[in-house]
Amino acid sequence: MTYTNAQLEAMAKSLEPVMKSRTLVGYKAAVNMRAIMDSIADYEAFRNELIHEYGTEVRDDSGNVVNFAVTPECEGYQEFLRRLGEVSEVERDVEIMKATPDDVIGVLSGEEIMAIDWMMEHGGE
Repeated sequence: MTYTNAQLEAMAKSLEPVMKSRTLVGYKAAVNMRAIMDSIADYEAFRNELIHEYGTEVRDDSGNVVNFAVTPECEGYQEFLRRLGEVSEVERDVEIMKATPDDVIGVLSGEEIMAIDWMMEHGGE
């Protein structure tokens, strides 16, 4: 199936709570996470470079730089959004392992099921 970098990034985030499951759906989530992360590795690297270029340093209580962050208050915020937007809509083919209702009923909460709706098999697909 074809997804954009931005979609894949959101999909990976939605898998995080499901990855803790020691069931078949947890396995399928792990397989999907690996496929997604492999697919968007260059996008993630580019995004991190942009964060370093346009972001500001985040320091701990000792004054050590522990991270970088881009916020609307940053001088280059609009340019960051523009440059990230150029690659966010690039499409990639990623093979997604689907989950069935039997995989998730009694295993995941309704909230978790809704979060991974994109990987659920629905009747008639």
